[in-house]
Amino acid sequence: MDADGCKISRLPAELLASIVSLTSPPDAGRCAAVSRAFLAAADSDAVWSCFLPRDLPQLAKSVLRRAPPSENKKGLFRRLSDQPALLPGKLVSMRLDRATGAKCYMLSARALNISKGENRSCWEWIDLCYDEIQGNTRFKVVSMDDVMVPRKRANDWMEVELGEFYNGEACDGEVSVSLKETEGGVFKIGLVVWGIEIRTKQ
Repeated sequence: MDADGCKISRLPAELLASIVSLTSPPDAGRCAAVSRAFLAAADSDAVWSCFLPRDLPQLAKSVLRRAPPSENKKGLFRRLSDQPALLPGKLVSMRLDRATGAKCYMLSARALNISKGENRSCWEWIDLCYDEIQGNTRFKVVSMDDVMVPRKRANDWMEVELGEFYNGEACDGEVSVSLKETEGGVFKIGLVVWGIEIRTKQ
């Protein structure tokens, strides 16, 4: 029997879209493979409007210019999850978590307060051809962990986890993150700072 012949596919399109919108972005992709009716529902703006954050920040004009004129909500979600978007000022960028739709921001190195950052005998600013940046700056800190061992990211950069915080009550506040030298008198070389990322915990 044709997949579209199943009873659930005969439900009104609005109801199917409502059902799919209660899942997650990856689940919506799986639903699209069930039948033509589910494909139409899973691709609809009604579904992807639910997956996009309701308070998307203002994006840099260059990001908006790159958007196709006919881009729908699903296209916008994919673009913001595949390629981080610069925010006005170009010191912070944002992407969407592909699994949850949560906003992730990164403060670039230029946005950080780096000790002796302008002293060329200590630091040198270099240009890197990367646009990816992620993180958040206003949340209530509940706990911070010890520094972990660096691990390799998918893009070949190394990252160190500086801690975690919980914002279950959606309380606004300042998050302060710092990385400090604990043993003085020894010069460090070869360190390239990309930025500080704050993202949802998987």
